[in-house]
Amino acid sequence: MLRNTGRLNIPNVYLTEKKDFVFHSVFCGDKIYQPRIADNEHNLMDEIEAIAKKYANDEIFCIACSDEFILPLSQYRNQLPKNIILNQPSYDTILSCVDKYKFYCILEELKIPTPKIFEFEAYQSGERGQDDLSFPCFVKPKYSHLFQKQFGKKGFTCYSSEDILNIRKILGSYIKDVFIQEIILGNSRNHFYCDGYISKDRSKNFLFARQRCNMFPPEWGNSTSLISIKSDILFPVINHLDLLMDKLEYSGIYSLEVKYDESDGKFKFIELNPRSWWYNIFPSMCGLNLYQIAIDDLKNQIKNSYSYKEGIHFVYMWPEVKALLGKIKSGKTGLLTALKEFSPALQGPIFALDDLKPILFRFGEFVQSKLNFK
Repeated sequence: MLRNTGRLNIPNVYLTEKKDFVFHSVFCGDKIYQPRIADNEHNLMDEIEAIAKKYANDEIFCIACSDEFILPLSQYRNQLPKNIILNQPSYDTILSCVDKYKFYCILEELKIPTPKIFEFEAYQSGERGQDDLSFPCFVKPKYSHLFQKQFGKKGFTCYSSEDILNIRKILGSYIKDVFIQEIILGNSRNHFYCDGYISKDRSKNFLFARQRCNMFPPEWGNSTSLISIKSDILFPVINHLDLLMDKLEYSGIYSLEVKYDESDGKFKFIELNPRSWWYNIFPSMCGLNLYQIAIDDLKNQIKNSYSYKEGIHFVYMWPEVKALLGKIKSGKTGLLTALKEFSPALQGPIFALDDLKPILFRFGEFVQSKLNFK
């Protein structure tokens, strides 16, 4: 996010609970480090208040980059200082996206294609219930950010009823906060994303479409390479997205993930992030700076249309190498094919020629982990 606004010569204030690679960006102006601030709503609001006072003569566009921050900010938005602008939908709308089970229920209500979901409690005995649960399946948390802190992963893959029983023991009291999701089979290229911005009057949706090329780790990993595509390719998705956003009364920045199901030829909605996301610099690289559009909207200077370049590759270099090596090792691809598939990039989520400190910091972390320095 910092590069999107920093390259527009807009000063950034970075409030974080981690001194990660972003903290070292050349575009990071005022740095405020507060450990575990996302776990303390009162401290978070106090820090926002302090920032508002420090920049009392400026309007501050507040952009949350994680569920931990967007939830309390949207919940207490009426208590935010007047010069803090949170251009996101209501707390109820945010919660409808962050709570994955609630989100899937809304999709089913709207008859939008989605993976099948099942109540975890219905399978506590290890026997199938009335629903036709097939394996492998995925035990998915309602709140991903809380589950990640507790278990250090996105969820659990089950290959049998015995796995469900074993995972029940691991979950303990957390069992009420998970459900079972059908796994849509298919390779990385079946994953698509619609990133965008919906104007404050909800009359315009500026959309950027991308397709995943590779991911790592191969099971429930992150994208390692992507390509920008024509939004027309996702025409059925966009129609359903409009329906969903109308239901949610959504405005602001978002990122939707879908997966193409080869078994029935439908795009299945996976999740909707109601905030900024991990690869938010990619649309800007293609000529569509969604943060510029958001600022234009706040100033009532928004245009009727914006465009972006298609066929642009975006690569997270080291994980991409590991992804390709894994495909070669597993026999899913040959060496020659992998070499043709490999697409070096002069910019990725961390590396940028005009912002080298983040990649140097990450490299230092890598060396330290390998040498096991204390």
